[in-house]
Amino acid sequence: MAVDFKLGWVDHSGEFSSTGFRIQEAAGDDYTTAIATAAIVADAFAVVSLCNRANLSLSKMIETDTPTPPASVWAQRELGLKIFLVDTVTGDKSTLTIPGPDLELLDQATTDEVDITTALAPGTVLKAALDASLASALGNPVSVYRMRIIGRRN
Repeated sequence: MAVDFKLGWVDHSGEFSSTGFRIQEAAGDDYTTAIATAAIVADAFAVVSLCNRANLSLSKMIETDTPTPPASVWAQRELGLKIFLVDTVTGDKSTLTIPGPDLELLDQATTDEVDITTALAPGTVLKAALDASLASALGNPVSVYRMRIIGRRN
């Protein structure tokens, strides 16, 4: 069974948002490995977002960062990095969104698509981390097949 986590964010104006994700099966009631893996995923998400991390939770808070607004005026939750996932066993698709993506890091001229194929590109590095760590609702491995910068998130 997959383990659900939620990563909390704060943007420049002090508004909060979150990104939910799943980690592959935990062994029994020992969540040590799942928590360590979730921290790695959260760190990977933080690399591509200008928003600051506020917390990381698994049914109860397991990490709390000081939710101070980031200095960058571009760290706004209204912009997002939408990540498209596919369950590698069933083919079921899902998405997750990271608020306040760093456009200087991820932006490509004339498109909202993020490069996930060029070696060492930030999107490719994030894809590798997510492909190795995330799970579908059924606990199956997932693969990132697309990333896109999106506008206002409601």
